[in-house]
Amino acid sequence: MTATAFDTLSTARDLEAAGFERRQAEALAGAVRQATASDREALATKTDLAEHRAATKAEIAEIRTDLAEHRAATKAEIAEIRTDLAEFRAATKADLASFATKADLDRKIETLRSEMRWMLAFQGALILAIAAKLFGIV
Repeated sequence: MTATAFDTLSTARDLEAAGFERRQAEALAGAVRQATASDREALATKTDLAEHRAATKAEIAEIRTDLAEHRAATKAEIAEIRTDLAEFRAATKADLASFATKADLDRKIETLRSEMRWMLAFQGALILAIAAKLFGIV
């Protein structure tokens, strides 16, 4: 926004022509000049806006760069977690298979023990029967 100078002399003369006394016209023109000058100082110029826009664009670019780096790091972390999870799944499956095999072996061993007890009992009875027959106990 282009700042324009406020012509207090011209304004004071216009006020005098409209019926104001000279001192009143000068005072009013001075007050208007001060009010508009302070308002103009608070206004942003095109240069101010351009500088602010450039700074904002730079901040956005920096945020985008940070976000891209964060995305890449996050993707790498996710890939690492997926790899770890796959390894954990494989290890768990192997452990479960091992437990299943061990449980199967335990059942088979218990079955064999039971069969061996039965066979030993049968052999013992058979030996007793043979001994009794040989020695005439029966």
